[in-house]
Amino acid sequence: FVNLDSQAWPLRHLQLAERRSANETLVQIYNPNSDEDGWSSSHTVIDIVGEDMPFIVDSVLSLFERLGHQVHLLVHPLFDIKRSDTGEIRSIEMLRPSSKNVESTVHVEIGRLTGSATLEDLENQLYSVLADVRSTTRAVHLGGRPSSPYESESAPPPTISGRSSAPTLWGVLSELYRPEFSFPLTCYSYGLPRTDLSANR
Repeated sequence: FVNLDSQAWPLRHLQLAERRSANETLVQIYNPNSDEDGWSSSHTVIDIVGEDMPFIVDSVLSLFERLGHQVHLLVHPLFDIKRSDTGEIRSIEMLRPSSKNVESTVHVEIGRLTGSATLEDLENQLYSVLADVRSTTRAVHLGGRPSSPYESESAPPPTISGRSSAPTLWGVLSELYRPEFSFPLTCYSYGLPRTDLSANR
């Protein structure tokens, strides 16, 4: 069960993103509890904030597959986030082709894990995988490959119709589950029942 009516989970993600140093990737893992977090879920939640890099989603999913964790939901929006010299958020805007401060926010829900040692081990493995992604990205960029997320993409930049002011990260994330809200982002939902294809042969 997931309480999607609450705006508490975007707030947790925003709190994680509030301060981030250059070249730093932030990860938090928790089991949502209504009393402590303001929302509940039968899943374990992983939130990631960092500079946008290729292969983040594929690498995270590959780790979960290797560890045998079922992924129920993955949301991966990108934002143009300007920060102070000490890393605090100054402004958040929707991504444009001209954006220079692109940050990646990833929200993942997997089958529930228990035990602080288990959660800490997963967090350490995620940091290790993301560090490998960073190293690979730097090596690729040194080779002259495109660094803009739109140089190799045909999709238009994300927009929100009818809004003239830049939304906050909390406001944008809290609307991702609204059925009337259309936003071009990466979103995966897992857990579909298996189908026996041999019965149709």
